[in-house]
Amino acid sequence: PRGGDNPHQKLKANKILRLLERTLLIGGSIDAEALCVKSGEWVWRLHVEVSLLDDGGNAVDACALAAVAALRHFRLPEVRIGGGDGDGNGNGNGDAPETTTIIHSDDREPSPLPLHH
Repeated sequence: PRGGDNPHQKLKANKILRLLERTLLIGGSIDAEALCVKSGEWVWRLHVEVSLLDDGGNAVDACALAAVAALRHFRLPEVRIGGGDGDGNGNGNGDAPETTTIIHSDDREPSPLPLHH
């Protein structure tokens, strides 16, 4: 949330941002383990942007619902990590670096993001 030039808008935008962070991240709505591709090395990073055009009341609820709806619509593409040594187990014991391939949605259906609600 940008909040424009008005200090009241900036304060409200920050309030909404903190509420979304507490609800989605700290509250455990998003399964952080599901975003891990390879432990300690690869992870998906999500960015949710909410634009509030008019505040006729319940702006916080509307922003929270919009963020959850966007996350429910999001699909994680499958990622294939292969070892460079040709054995395909991804342990990296060979001389060549590991290859990481994001599987296109035409080849394999992406999986939904696990949400706890």
